[in-house]
Amino acid sequence: MAYGLLHSYFGANFVSDFNFVNFDDPSNGFVRYQSQPDALAQSLYSINPDTQAVTLGVDSTNVYGLDEGRPSLRLESKTRYNHGLFIGDFAHMPSSVCGLWPAFWMYGTDNWPVDGEIDIIEGANQATMNIISGHTTEGCRLPDAPEADGEPLLRDCESPGTTNNAGCNYVPPASHPHTYGDSFNAVGGGVYALEWTSEAIRVWHWPRQVIPSDIVAKTPDPSTWGLPTALFGTSSCDVDRYFRNMSLVIQTNFCGDYAATIWGSDGDTCNQRAPTCVEYVANNPGAFSNAYWEVNYIDVYQMSAVNGTGPVEPTTTTTIEITSTIYRTVPNPATMTTIMTQNGTMLVSSMSSSSSSSSSPAGPTATAPPSPSTDPIVPGRDPATVGEYAYLGCYGSTTGFQTFLLRASPSDLTVEKCVDLCRPGRYAAVRGSQCFCAEVLDPDTRAETDRGRCDIPCPGNSEQFC
Repeated sequence: MAYGLLHSYFGANFVSDFNFVNFDDPSNGFVRYQSQPDALAQSLYSINPDTQAVTLGVDSTNVYGLDEGRPSLRLESKTRYNHGLFIGDFAHMPSSVCGLWPAFWMYGTDNWPVDGEIDIIEGANQATMNIISGHTTEGCRLPDAPEADGEPLLRDCESPGTTNNAGCNYVPPASHPHTYGDSFNAVGGGVYALEWTSEAIRVWHWPRQVIPSDIVAKTPDPSTWGLPTALFGTSSCDVDRYFRNMSLVIQTNFCGDYAATIWGSDGDTCNQRAPTCVEYVANNPGAFSNAYWEVNYIDVYQMSAVNGTGPVEPTTTTTIEITSTIYRTVPNPATMTTIMTQNGTMLVSSMSSSSSSSSSPAGPTATAPPSPSTDPIVPGRDPATVGEYAYLGCYGSTTGFQTFLLRASPSDLTVEKCVDLCRPGRYAAVRGSQCFCAEVLDPDTRAETDRGRCDIPCPGNSEQFC
């Protein structure tokens, strides 16, 4: 049997069909989740009247005390599900910035972890690679030889378990470099899909330019998609025992049990910004101007309901009337550049010549962020990948890219040539005919939403931007 569309979350019904929860964060985040009226009053969400895309943001204006928390959003679907195909199209997700812990996930809201959890998109701080995780009670493990192209990390899904609530997880293969944060945003976002059957839970990802045509046509057929990135279940985990009555969740957290725990450890350099995650998040609102989700839609498909495996009706059917449409734009730092990633690190590929080296971020205006259909660089003129490096997008810096050093100024410079000049370093940047390299980014060098400002033709290839 084919999948049929059960429900589509987009536009006004996205807002009315999710609960804006405002309870204390159970993961100890430095965050204050806002109710729908409070979120509207603070312009933390908006609906694009042309595309019906929903933007979900955070407060990026105010400084807070260390005991307050930064305002943000956590939305949970009013309907709980058992089995189905869940497809989310995201034009943008929160950027790869210290202190952030965004996630798109599902969990059993009545009895966690007994009813299970699957984290579809998750990462923290400066990560540019997604981690897909499962959380259950004792007895569920990843298959010994999963039919998936992701790399298994931890195999025991028990939570809290012996791995401090990390669960079981996969990271994408090297051939999928645009899965999270800045790398995801640089190619116009993309689609994540989760198929949940009695046999297994499978998760796929595609960047914007290679989304399967059957997904675009609303006739999805997972049997044609090839290997998933992640697989949970089969003989090593009874899906119907460990996963049930799960709601969809989309949120942006700060610090907490993930971002704060890895602060300054295992290669994380965020402690160069501030001694603790909370201190950085409380005192640097401008760092989070790009910390927003732009959701084109989340579609839910189901086969014919058999043996009671359909959705669980919401406990409340109250709808919320949208009284106004609010645009949210990202403040533009003075200088612009474009970035890629090598094995989770970044590569810069273009910068505007009309910029100055210092300024303060501007306040929000009434201009909406560019959509994938109008963004002048998506699909991009710069290559999505250069060898082991992956394109991350247009970057801005209010400190003049102080960690970058000039490597060379060849008259025939291209993105590829600059990457070669900077290998095996972490970052490479191109500005006109100049190639710069760096090992770290300073805290005021961040992804820029308006990639149209990175528009200088490369001297060695006028089809690329430098």
